[in-house]
Amino acid sequence: MKYNPITLAFPEDKEKEFRKIYFDNSISVVRLALLLAMVIYVVFGYLEYASATEYRSIINIIHFAIIIPGLALIYALSYTKIFIRTWQRLISVAFVLAALGKIILLILMPDNSAYYTGLILIYSAGYFVFRLRFIYAAIAGWTTFLCFNAAVFYFPDISFNEVITYNFFYLALNLFGMLSAYNMELYNRKNFYLNTKLDATEKEKLREQVRLANKSVEFKQNFLANMSHEIRTPLTGLVGMIDLLKKTDLDNQQIDYINTLKHSTENLHEIINQVLDYSKIEAGKVRLKKKVFQVQTLLVNAKNLFSSICDKDIEFEMVVGQEVPIYIKADKDRITQVINNLISNAVKFTNAGKIMLKVNHIASSDITKDIMLKVEVSDTGQGIKPEKLDQVFVPFAQIDEVDTRSCDGTGLGLSICKKLVEMHGGEIGFDSKYNMGSTFWFTFKAEIIDKNETSKYLFNDELPGSKKSLKILFAEDKKVNQKVISLLLESMGHEVTLANNGKDAIDKYEEDYFDLIIMDVQMPVMDGITATQKLKAKYKDIPPIVGLSANAFEGDHKKYIKLGMDDYITKPFKDEDFMEVVKKFF
Repeated sequence: MKYNPITLAFPEDKEKEFRKIYFDNSISVVRLALLLAMVIYVVFGYLEYASATEYRSIINIIHFAIIIPGLALIYALSYTKIFIRTWQRLISVAFVLAALGKIILLILMPDNSAYYTGLILIYSAGYFVFRLRFIYAAIAGWTTFLCFNAAVFYFPDISFNEVITYNFFYLALNLFGMLSAYNMELYNRKNFYLNTKLDATEKEKLREQVRLANKSVEFKQNFLANMSHEIRTPLTGLVGMIDLLKKTDLDNQQIDYINTLKHSTENLHEIINQVLDYSKIEAGKVRLKKKVFQVQTLLVNAKNLFSSICDKDIEFEMVVGQEVPIYIKADKDRITQVINNLISNAVKFTNAGKIMLKVNHIASSDITKDIMLKVEVSDTGQGIKPEKLDQVFVPFAQIDEVDTRSCDGTGLGLSICKKLVEMHGGEIGFDSKYNMGSTFWFTFKAEIIDKNETSKYLFNDELPGSKKSLKILFAEDKKVNQKVISLLLESMGHEVTLANNGKDAIDKYEEDYFDLIIMDVQMPVMDGITATQKLKAKYKDIPPIVGLSANAFEGDHKKYIKLGMDDYITKPFKDEDFMEVVKKFF
């Protein structure tokens, strides 16, 4: 520990930090000591006034006009900002002034040695009662000692023996007080030094832990991104071929095979999406994308989902409360995701009976346009075992036993729903009775949109799309994806020109011919981003360029738009994804 051997001060930066902490720790004690000192001097003033009739006026002046008001002034200053910079000096001055008053009385009335020795003892104890630093205690003590000897030199009425006696007591008690102040300050400084070293070590450990955690998250994100890309690429071929096969003439057995394939690929796609969603939410990278839509679209989405996944003897019913507005503003996609998950679970765990979807208004604000809606999905399925109730929203938890569960799933769906609902300012919960059914519900906050104002808010997904046949330049290096996506686009009535990479796309591009460019992001020779930037630099009037990639992390869309693309869709490529693009630009 580096410190000045005389003043005990640390180097400048550390000293400032120490003084601040020392002041914060001392201020309450100092204020209490000042109040105590005022009381003591009132008592001393009365005792001296009663015992010394000859010097009463001087005693009154010293105690009640100088010492006690001076202590009161310092006490009042202790509540000001300036006190933190000057408190040690102020208390030192107060010590000297109080001592000078007693020196005057000692010279005037030198006979009571026991009384004055007691005063000197109290005075020396005040060094550490008032939390004086050693350097200020030493200055105040030796200044008082010199003042006493100078005073007795000019007022020789005190005998030599009394002077020697007082000097002996004063030196002994003053040295004791200064030594105590020294040890106390040194102890405080050692504690401060050890604590700062400990804090620095702990901070370094925390920084290292954060660095390792960030590195782990980054590794996980990169791993998931790469795995997502590698899985989605062949999945694009599977989904595309299945969609194309469904449009051909098939017998009943073939249709059954195709439906089984489609169901399997959709399950795989959903598993990939859930893992990515959970990773994005865990990393804090999910942001709500609010837009205006009709509440009716939630019901249409729910009905379409139920129709597509339910092949059981289950009745589906929907109820919408009268106070639910027609148009609201919220993240339609995420709300739909939560509803879809709850309906999927209801279908999964219900063999027969009924599933009911309810949407109700539960609260609204008179000041703002905010509204709270509640969505409930009830089923007559198997319900949840009592011992499993506390695991429903736990990530990766399964309601069925691991070895006997009848339904597939990652165990992430409901934990993702919980996070998404909380992001919407709502809550999620459930009520379930084993072998009788379950009701899952969630609330979310939305903004009411007046019907007359909807035209300026509605996004393209609420408006009819174009039926136009487009000339499309499609850049993709994977032969399977070239074949699948080209066939898909052509089956929709579009004309497709293939390019094997970004450079090939630039070479094949013709002005005023193509209506749309679909550009895969990752390609050999020249990637899609570079090709996009070169095309836009070379041509002023360029058609929309839509990025295509298996990268599906939150932020990828904004990243590719920022790099020059006009829109971005992820693999697997499906016709409804492309229709969204067509609605946006045409």
